Amino acid sequence: MSNNSESTVDVEEDSLLENDSFTEEQYVERVERDIEKAGKEFKRKSALSESSQQERKKRLQSWNVAIDIVKQFRPVPSSVWRLIYQVFGRENGLTESTPLSFHTVKLLITKAAQDETLAINHAKPDGIDIKAPSYKLTKAVMDIGIDVAAACCYLHAISRRIDSLVDERIWHPLVDDALLRAKIGHFVGGTLPQFGYGRGMLAGFSGRAGLVIQIATGTKKQCTRALEHMARGVPMRNVCFKIYGCDPLEVAAISLVASGCGRDSALGIAGASMKNNTVVSDPNQFLWLAVTSLVEHLRMGTPSEVDEKCWNAFGYSDKRRKDIIETIRRLQRKKHGWNWITLTQSAMEV
Repeated sequence: MSNNSESTVDVEEDSLLENDSFTEEQYVERVERDIEKAGKEFKRKSALSESSQQERKKRLQSWNVAIDIVKQFRPVPSSVWRLIYQVFGRENGLTESTPLSFHTVKLLITKAAQDETLAINHAKPDGIDIKAPSYKLTKAVMDIGIDVAAACCYLHAISRRIDSLVDERIWHPLVDDALLRAKIGHFVGGTLPQFGYGRGMLAGFSGRAGLVIQIATGTKKQCTRALEHMARGVPMRNVCFKIYGCDPLEVAAISLVASGCGRDSALGIAGASMKNNTVVSDPNQFLWLAVTSLVEHLRMGTPSEVDEKCWNAFGYSDKRRKDIIETIRRLQRKKHGWNWITLTQSAMEV
């Protein structure tokens, strides 16, 4: 299929999204095609980041494994893919979506709006009677923002999928770390109006989402070995390459694409693991890389290791940098308080 015919199919399917005619079969085909298209682009750009033929071959093999892992995992159901795609599916920014689009996850969104970190807008919906059934959901989405609502859907879907595959005593501390990173990302993204809170949450969460997905799709023996190696201080990337055959950030990147996000997000996140991050040349992609990198180093307590190019992408003064670092330190001491996002929606109603 040519690039033009692929684009035509995508546009046709986008129109189906508008009138609720998107079937489960079309969803599966679309996700498969998005993954394959993204994989080709990732492999091409990744090859440019490695200096030797051996390293390029290793990187290409890693992408192939990461793609297979995500296909096996299937991160989000079609209803959630649709919500995420409607918000984050375009490469050039957020797309328009309505608060009532989130009616299938109403309990999740209204729960999110009760969180003091997320509910920052204190909205008053115009033209809707306060007694109307739609008022509560509309206000909740407006309070947290359409981008944060979509990000919450992704975090919730991944957490619930993990819970169905892995024992809680294993997944809970890993997801707990991922959620703390998401909260750091929410703060960091919020300092960049052109990036935003929701993207910040996705970038932060991705710092551990890939590892969690690898563990969920692997064997118990692989899980035990991976956790033992990391407990001894072996870098996560090295552990995952050795045991699962791929970079966890590549898994996280493919997972975003499979969940409805545009390729810019995935290229930026994957770029954070490349030795030569200059292959991420698009400014929007580089913001994803910069936020992912900054969250990682702030979480690990190594802000001095943040690439100066990443700091420059934020345009912070030296004083602002110090303030950001101190704020994140305080935030980490308070934890995330987002355990509700790992629950079923019925449990949120209690």
